[in-house]
Amino acid sequence: MSCPKCNTRLREERTFSGPSGLLRHNGGSATNMISGFTCWKCGYWRDADVVPVMMAVPTKSEEPKREWDPVEKTATHFIVVKFYESIVKQREAGVSWYTVAQLLTQSGFRVQEKTLQKHFLLEQSKRCEAGSD
Repeated sequence: MSCPKCNTRLREERTFSGPSGLLRHNGGSATNMISGFTCWKCGYWRDADVVPVMMAVPTKSEEPKREWDPVEKTATHFIVVKFYESIVKQREAGVSWYTVAQLLTQSGFRVQEKTLQKHFLLEQSKRCEAGSD
C-alpha cells in the first residue's frame, strides 16, 4: 500500500493505546485503541480497514430451486397430501366437507372445513395438470 501524498510505501499496521497523540477519545474511561498505517516519510495516517464479522455467504447449489409456494408450507396442505386418496373416496361417496374435516380432527389432525376444501382443490388442480402432461 502506498501513501497518497508522497507515493512511498506505508509501514505495517500499528496499534496505539493509552496516552498516544493519535488516540481518539469518545468519552469513556476504558482504554481506547486505534490501529492504522503510517507513512515513514511524511507522517500520513490511514485507519485500518475493520472488516465486520458476518455469517459466511451460502454457496449456490447446483440444482435449480423451484419457486416457493406459501400454500405448500401450511399444515393443512400436508394433511391434504397425506390423505388425498381417502378424501377423494369419501367425496365420491357423497360425504360432506364438514364430515371429512370432523373425521380428520378426531384422528388428531386439526383442520377446518373451508381450509380443507381450499387446499384439496389446489392439490387436485395440481395433480390434474401433472396427469395431463
